[in-house]
Amino acid sequence: MQFDEKALKKLKVPELRQILTERNLKTEGKKDELVARILQSNVGENEQQEQQSKSPSTEEQRKSVGEEPVVNGDNVESMGKEGEEIDKKSQELMEEERKLALRAERFGLVKKNNELTEEEKKLRLRQERFGSANTTKNNSELQEVNKKRENPNKASEFFLMVVVDQDEEKMRKRLERFEVVEPLLTDPSVLEKYRAAARTANTVIKMVFEKAVENASIFELCKYGDEMINDLSKKEYTKAKFSKGIAYPTSVCVNNIACHFSPIESESELAKPLSKGDVVKVQLGTHYDGFAAVVANTIVVGSSESEPVTGEKADLISAAHYTAEGILRMMKPGKKSTEISAVASQMAQEFGCKPLEGSLCHDQKRNVIDGTKHIVLNPSSEEKSKIALNEVEVGEVYLIDVVVSKGDAKPKLSGTRATIFKKSGATYQLKMKIARSFYSEISTKFGTFPFGLRNCEEERKAKLGVIECVKSRIVEAFDVIEEKDGNLVAQVCYTVMITENGVVRLTEGLEWNPKVIVSDKVLSSEMKELLNVSPKSL
Repeated sequence: MQFDEKALKKLKVPELRQILTERNLKTEGKKDELVARILQSNVGENEQQEQQSKSPSTEEQRKSVGEEPVVNGDNVESMGKEGEEIDKKSQELMEEERKLALRAERFGLVKKNNELTEEEKKLRLRQERFGSANTTKNNSELQEVNKKRENPNKASEFFLMVVVDQDEEKMRKRLERFEVVEPLLTDPSVLEKYRAAARTANTVIKMVFEKAVENASIFELCKYGDEMINDLSKKEYTKAKFSKGIAYPTSVCVNNIACHFSPIESESELAKPLSKGDVVKVQLGTHYDGFAAVVANTIVVGSSESEPVTGEKADLISAAHYTAEGILRMMKPGKKSTEISAVASQMAQEFGCKPLEGSLCHDQKRNVIDGTKHIVLNPSSEEKSKIALNEVEVGEVYLIDVVVSKGDAKPKLSGTRATIFKKSGATYQLKMKIARSFYSEISTKFGTFPFGLRNCEEERKAKLGVIECVKSRIVEAFDVIEEKDGNLVAQVCYTVMITENGVVRLTEGLEWNPKVIVSDKVLSSEMKELLNVSPKSL
């Protein structure tokens, strides 16, 4: 019996050795050697059969010279026994061939009448799954399968090519689901999730500012903001199974406090109630399926059109507003991070202010609001030599965070304990049960987004559990930052998308009202020209 190489490779080693034994060949060696030996024996059999067909048998030679065949009793008896043995051996070989044929059919090595092989069945299933079966293209692909059967090493490449060609978008969706690749902004579902997050964030920050009046509790404002994010998030994507909610907990920073102040209930009395004339900054963020939008604005408590903000406070808030607007117009594909930083410093200087030294704008990704690409505003001399030069690209999302102040605008750590944290991505075997329970809770509820201890089930346990997590560096603290010299600080923060059609600012927060914030500073012609450009036309 003749065997082809592909059929032999499908057999197990004991089966190959059985074939070699039947052919009186050596059975030692690895599988590839056994296969080669059988194939070599095929060649020998073919040559022998050809030679036999060409040369006459012994009986024919006798007849050709007129001799009678030699037959005696011993010969007859031995021939009878040999015939029985040959019949028995042939039956065994036929049975073995039948078994091999059945095994070959089971593994799809041969066709059974017009039945599809396993490879063809798999391809047909893929075609039906992607909605493209019974096409001319598919028929040619089935023919290609037969060709690939001759070269099994390239079969996997072929099937991958077929799947990608048939529906590349579905393949990408799978990769996005497992976070192998970043989802594209050209995907309508991604855009809508970003927009939904922005709608929620814009709505909630206005609601918080409405309650930011004289004698308002900072703790209650933060708590209210987080509750509104969760309540409004429940009303969006009601049938969806993905996570949604807080992407950055509500923080309320007053006067010289720059960021990350979000008190917990047990320490709420340490934060003084708001007073008329306080410069108040509110920041918060929300997300749907990991696509986040963050927003921050600054107001002066008690201000209105009838009681406008003037003087240094007006200059400060105007500097934050126009610096943010200038950066927005610089977010063009190809723009360098250093160019954007230079414009930010120049715009703030128009109002006698500076961006807080070393403050960062980040790229955003799914489940991440502080990516690895940075735009460093007002870098120190030491930072300038270490800053990586980044370039804005189409398809990116950025969190622009502008914090400005008078004077030197140098930051320092506040004496207030941090209450906002996030997972670092590092791993560590926690020793304390309360720490393990805390880490499990934040992993389930907040994922990789920042969270406040106030948002945990039990504040007391959270305060204890976070200690070991921070020490082991699997959780990072968002330290409360203030201006070093006690100067007032203003903030504007928003999320922006860089698309092929231009720049899209997602979060706006409060509408800018020059009748409430009245500054006597006049912008230079260069800055006016920059601000006259529409962001969507970039």
